[in-house]
Amino acid sequence: MPDDQQLNKDILQKIESGKVTMRSRASFTWKTMLWILALCLLAAAVVFIVTFVVFILRANGNWDLPAFGLHGLVEFLTFFPWLFVPALLLFLWLLEHFILRHSLAYRLPVLYSGGAITLVVVVASVAVLATPLHHRLFEQAREQQLPIAGGIYRFFGQSRPDDFYVGAVASTTASSYTIITPDGSKLVIAKTSGTQIISNSPIVSGDCVEILADEGQSGQLVAASIKKTGANTVEDCRLPAPPKAPGINPVIILVPNHN
Repeated sequence: MPDDQQLNKDILQKIESGKVTMRSRASFTWKTMLWILALCLLAAAVVFIVTFVVFILRANGNWDLPAFGLHGLVEFLTFFPWLFVPALLLFLWLLEHFILRHSLAYRLPVLYSGGAITLVVVVASVAVLATPLHHRLFEQAREQQLPIAGGIYRFFGQSRPDDFYVGAVASTTASSYTIITPDGSKLVIAKTSGTQIISNSPIVSGDCVEILADEGQSGQLVAASIKKTGANTVEDCRLPAPPKAPGINPVIILVPNHN
């Protein structure tokens, strides 16, 4: 085959001239390993950011704000942690860029590769959110035991609108709710005929609630809307444990026998 002979001749000439260099199998192995490592780190960063944002929104209660209507939706968008969106987009772009550079994926349409990445990120995020990872990091942050990311967890975990209150119901009356907030404060919030109750069952003591309330003319908080939620939605929505009664330790007295 004249064409094949000419091609081989051209390749040999380029090798002899130094334009083409031969690489060992080890170099390709190391390059593949580094590619896989970078891919795993980027994927882990994307999943961590997604799950962090979801966890924080559930931890501070802002996840439920859209349920309070237009006012709640505006506050949800206002207090959404937009700071992490540029980082998430950057990591997603790098992740797709790394995948498309691989010989097995570079011919795939961008729509297919993007869909595959989205599916993997969603499945991995659901799996991570099912674990206590962020909850444990959040607990360590509140106990000042998370040195680097602790401030981020504490700041966003407590970031909520000024008229949005979260807590556990300590007692109820016909015209008010008394709740215990995550920091242990007691709030008495009045309810009126115009208060919107977002619940399929009566709100009783021990329930976790989220309340949008405005300050009335007398200075008392008046609930505009109140929503009963689960304790797994707002991490700190719990009543403080009652103090334990002091235990009585048995005392054994040995009486000497003089007989």
